[in-house]
Amino acid sequence: MEQIYRTEIQMTYEEYKKMCWTLRRRNAVLISSIVSAVLLACGILLCLSGTLKGGIYIAGAAAYPILVYVLYAYTIRKNYFSQKTPENRMAQYEFTSDRVVLQTSASRAEIMYASLYKVLETKTHFYLLVSASQSFAVRKDLCEQGLLDLLHGLCKRN
Repeated sequence: MEQIYRTEIQMTYEEYKKMCWTLRRRNAVLISSIVSAVLLACGILLCLSGTLKGGIYIAGAAAYPILVYVLYAYTIRKNYFSQKTPENRMAQYEFTSDRVVLQTSASRAEIMYASLYKVLETKTHFYLLVSASQSFAVRKDLCEQGLLDLLHGLCKRN
């Protein structure tokens, strides 16, 4: 008989925000670092050449990462609260040997493990990415050991 594991998650705003930051943090930090480094280098060069405009570039280098953070946080909040599905929706997962079935009050999805784009693991969650911009969150503290082993195996597959 095939082993079936079940778990669920309530997708609150905090869960959604945590998922979005986990999936996008590396890109946001990388882009912010590159832009800030270029602005800082231009600012230093302008200051060394005796132009006061260099200070504007240096200030921009400091402000850019903050601006990226604020805009992304605003976007996450706007996206979550503008979704047609109810806020704080419950999602039930059923894991079998070759697929995961996700059930919410609004939809049902059946995803073969082979078609997953990536599986990410953090201290508290697994994120099953169907594409680069769509994922499902699984809380570790709500999983039994067999399911944790299955999800660790999927992470190693990537």
